[in-house]
Amino acid sequence: MRLAIIGRYEEYINEKPFNKRLYLDYDYKRIFDDLDILLIPVISEKNIEQIAEYCDGLILTGSVNNVNPKYYGEKPISGINYSYDDFPLVRKTVELFASLNKPILGICAGIQEINVIFGGTLYQDIKGHYLKDKSKHIVEIKEDTILFDIYNEKKIEVNSFHRQAIKEVAKDFKVSAISKDGIIEGIEKDNIIAVQWHPEVMNNDIVFKKIIEKLFKNNYNLPNKILKDVAPCSLFCSTCTGCKYGEISNHSKELLRLLEGHKEFLDKNLKSAYRHKLDEFIAFEKKLKKYAYPKCNGCRTGGANGCSIKGCFINECVKEHSVNYCGECPLFPCDKVNKNIFKERVINKWLEGNKRIKEVGIIKYYEERKNNAHYEDYKNE
Repeated sequence: MRLAIIGRYEEYINEKPFNKRLYLDYDYKRIFDDLDILLIPVISEKNIEQIAEYCDGLILTGSVNNVNPKYYGEKPISGINYSYDDFPLVRKTVELFASLNKPILGICAGIQEINVIFGGTLYQDIKGHYLKDKSKHIVEIKEDTILFDIYNEKKIEVNSFHRQAIKEVAKDFKVSAISKDGIIEGIEKDNIIAVQWHPEVMNNDIVFKKIIEKLFKNNYNLPNKILKDVAPCSLFCSTCTGCKYGEISNHSKELLRLLEGHKEFLDKNLKSAYRHKLDEFIAFEKKLKKYAYPKCNGCRTGGANGCSIKGCFINECVKEHSVNYCGECPLFPCDKVNKNIFKERVINKWLEGNKRIKEVGIIKYYEERKNNAHYEDYKNE
């Protein structure tokens, strides 16, 4: 696995000419070495597109620099230093990874940057949250959040090294953690999680590794192939006749290519008694073109080119619960999937497929079934 990680800037005034430095805290190196994950530092706006394509997710670490309030429509208050501005780099990187549906983790300054990037605002100066003596305070974790799934506790003790905090939460983000004095300590949306504390330095690598496991490893390689091929309901888009990037479409295009000129060959060489063969081929070619050029972009696109079942809501439902498949949801099986919308055959396939995903995981499920014929269960009826 490869994760991009934002490199942070700090200036050491008394150490010229080596006073300007880009750094990464040692704990990240230590933990990700242990997890056998390759970290790719992001330190420039150049070639970010290639990094986003190459990496499986993004981490925004803590920073000594503050987000300039001009990015959320406010003027700076006195006494706050905004001399170095790396927000444009962070924003461009986050937007690229989000556009590719790749998971993002924000830590400390990272939660503030994520909130502003998606339209939220910040308190420029708060008191009582920069606990330099390394003491801790209590935050409450909201149930029905990814963060609660990770910690499995309603209240936890965390460190605190910040002087700014979220004021208005970005649209569509859910508050996942909050401190006793009302400061927002965690937010999340889909496959983006951000926390205000530093889990990597809390002498509890197990918890931090669980965050990485939940957010990144559960999505590993899925955006590239499996997510595209297997719909949220567990049915395979890639073997459906209606899918424009599916195997049937690809094979039909290849067959059309191999048959180029055959109609003209028949027209010139068939004797009158066999002219009906030309008509048969023309009808076959017309049908083959329909298989070669279907219109569906796959179930995860949503909208008119999403699921062919009118009223299907599964794609939106898995997003709401921050999973990729129904079988990964703690509420599965639920009664939302019923005969008012789906045929009994579809419900049975939904149950059977997602039970298997729950048992063995999506990667093994994909390997088991990727070569199966899409409509094979009809032949025995």
